[in-house]
Amino acid sequence: ESVQRRHEETDAIDASLGETISEIQRLRYESETLERLEASFEGYQRPVQLLMQELKRSQNGVNKGIYGPVGSLLSVPEDLTRAIEVALGASTHHVVCDTFDTAKELIDMLRRTRAGRVTFLPVQSIESRAIDRAILEKASRAAGWIGIASDLVTCDPIIEPALLFTLGRTMIVETLDDAVQLSEMIRRSYTIVSLDGDVVHRGGSMTGGWSSNMTAGVLGRPARIREIGERIKTLEERKVEIEAKLDEAIENLKRAAAEEESLLERLADAKRQQLRLSGEVTAREQAYERLLRTNGELKTEAAAIDGRLGELVEEMKDLEEERTAVVSERDEAALFVIQFETENRERAVERDACRDRLTRLKVSIDSIDESIADFDSLTSRTGNEKEHAEMRLKSVDRELEEQSHLIDKSRRDLEDNRSALEKASAEREESQKTITLLMEKREEESALQRQLLVKMTDVNDRVSRLSAVYERQMSEFARGREQIDDQLNRLWETHGWTRLEAEREACEISSVSKAQSERAELKRRIDLLGPINHNAVAEYEALSERIEYMTAQREDIEKAGRGLESVIRDLDRSMREQFSKTFEDINRNFSQVFSELFSGGQAEIVLEGDEDVLLADIAIRAQPPGKRLQRLSLLSGGERCLTAIALLFAILKLKPAPFCVFDEVESALDDANVQRFTDYVRRYAWSMQFILVTHRKGTMEASDRLYGVTMQERGISRVLSMKLSSALSYGD
Repeated sequence: ESVQRRHEETDAIDASLGETISEIQRLRYESETLERLEASFEGYQRPVQLLMQELKRSQNGVNKGIYGPVGSLLSVPEDLTRAIEVALGASTHHVVCDTFDTAKELIDMLRRTRAGRVTFLPVQSIESRAIDRAILEKASRAAGWIGIASDLVTCDPIIEPALLFTLGRTMIVETLDDAVQLSEMIRRSYTIVSLDGDVVHRGGSMTGGWSSNMTAGVLGRPARIREIGERIKTLEERKVEIEAKLDEAIENLKRAAAEEESLLERLADAKRQQLRLSGEVTAREQAYERLLRTNGELKTEAAAIDGRLGELVEEMKDLEEERTAVVSERDEAALFVIQFETENRERAVERDACRDRLTRLKVSIDSIDESIADFDSLTSRTGNEKEHAEMRLKSVDRELEEQSHLIDKSRRDLEDNRSALEKASAEREESQKTITLLMEKREEESALQRQLLVKMTDVNDRVSRLSAVYERQMSEFARGREQIDDQLNRLWETHGWTRLEAEREACEISSVSKAQSERAELKRRIDLLGPINHNAVAEYEALSERIEYMTAQREDIEKAGRGLESVIRDLDRSMREQFSKTFEDINRNFSQVFSELFSGGQAEIVLEGDEDVLLADIAIRAQPPGKRLQRLSLLSGGERCLTAIALLFAILKLKPAPFCVFDEVESALDDANVQRFTDYVRRYAWSMQFILVTHRKGTMEASDRLYGVTMQERGISRVLSMKLSSALSYGD
């Protein structure tokens, strides 16, 4: 029962924790959605949205004196959100900036990019008129008065002129009736908005009714984000508390489970004790039966010993009588011998016979004495065995009595343990049934909880998607309504007409037939214009956007091309400078190395063909000693080889390397030029390492270490190495 109650408490706390986590996840998703909408300026007019996103990407924003749309800069109390949003109207989408110049720059950018039209509020230039003091005093005493809209919201002091400009001449009251009464009181000179969003415009026109967009728009998003943040914080604290309670409940459940486990262990111990006692009882009963059998055998043996003892006593009596008879006969024989010896010594034969008989009698007496001694010994042993058997019998009786007591005690303990075991077994079966039911219930509840979590997640996702769609649709609806309000305001500002006045000024149709004929004529003219492409506007907008996009792409590509051309020009200039300098250095080194290798003469490398050093051909001219200056192709093979080696060493002098690998570069040289080549290599061996692949003997002799590959056995290569200086010293 305790475990079941702990399980129920734990499940309840776990369910509460799951609900809290689900609520936190839902609120976080909603907050992220609202933050994403706020960051992308979703809900604002398309031009405003594009402008702010572009400024955000370019990270200009406030640094350029652009503060953002009015709707994103105001902090509005939650109960006034509806009224302030209606009071602002289209001004919600007006962008606040610092100066006229900033506004002009942004307007030029909008015109250049064809992104649309936006109204800007330069805080350093705009002017606002306050409500007349007398009218304000009269209005403040009216029923349902709340205040001036600009006084009911807060913002950064730097954008306060924009706040006064948009809301400084709008009054907020509680109900529509209060708004109507106040408008009549102040002679319809100011706009009045109720908390429900009903408006009494300046001049007397009214706007109100029911709207599907009764939730907060762009103004309510920051407040909703803050509210969600506070709610999430509260739920996080509650989550921590629930987790602590859950941990405590789990610990209690573990303790209850441990107690139950201890009870089960005790039950198992009792079972084991019962089995052990049952075994002991069985063993003692078997021992008792063995003792009973032993007691019977001992009693039988004692009876047999008693019978044998009686027989031995009878035999002893017979032997004693026989001995007495023999002794008396011996005495008589001795007396007879004495008499016979004294009376008739002559009867030798009888005497000898008597002596023989006497001897036989002595032997018989000795035999009888031995039998008597054996009988005495047997009697003594039999007595000892009898005493020992009596002692064993007494011991067996005592042991039987003790075993009887132990068996009785064991039977009583067995009965007690059997009762305790039956009770514990019943409790265990009941606990096992309870645990099984609880586990099944917990599994069902866990599966149901998982299904509910999946469904809740799907529902939350769907709600979030629908919320986003709903937000966009409501934003579009709000923009349409604001455009209507703008048209009405523009009608008032341009012509000084209210909606009712404009409807009154609309002309009436005097003749229906005349109007129909005019309509038919207009329709004929329209038909002459050809079929109407209803998608022309959309196609024009799509093509315009495509052209603008392609134009921007072309400008970007042209700009990138100009940048690449500038980089290429810089690289060409740098390459020409570095090439010219390096070419002069190599030419100078080439002339020097050539003279050293040829022991005289001169050589040079020159540019031919194009004036551009990067496109010109490189020609090698050499003049070995005793010959005229000529091109490389006109030299002999050995001279060409040595000239090429000279050019290679000239490049190495300019750009030394840690090591150089020459692959049979001197194969075309004669022995004298090989000597020059190796001498030159030895001269520069201190600064770099030379690895030469060669078959020339002179080159091998000049090297410090030799490496060779031999194949003494077919298919098996072997590398041999030799340090030449060590080999020479060994030869000496």
